[in-house]
Amino acid sequence: MNFNGRVFAYQTGKAIIIAKVGNRKLKCRVKVIDLNKDHLNLRVGDKYRLWIKGPAFFGKYKSSNPEVADVTIFGKVKAKRAGKAIITVKVKNKTLKCSITVR
Repeated sequence: MNFNGRVFAYQTGKAIIIAKVGNRKLKCRVKVIDLNKDHLNLRVGDKYRLWIKGPAFFGKYKSSNPEVADVTIFGKVKAKRAGKAIITVKVKNKTLKCSITVR
C-alpha cells in the first residue's frame, strides 16, 4: 500500500488493510484471485484443467468458441479443433481470462 492508500496486489490470497483516522481504526478485507494460466497452447484432443488461484473456489467458466476449445463447469478445457478461443471465468464481479490456441 502506498501513502495515498492505494493497494497493490503482488500475489493471490487474503489480507486485511487497517487505516487509522483520528481515534478510529477502519478495516477493509481484500481478496486477490487469478487463474493458473493466462495463455495455453494445446493440440487437438489435449485436455487441461484451469483453476482459480486464491480464496475463491467456484467460478462460471465459458468458452468464446466452444467448437475450438470447450470448457466444463469445473474448468477442464478440451481442445477440439485448430483455432483460437478465450476462456472467461466469472467469480462474483471479477472476470478472469485465458487465451487458448489449438493447433
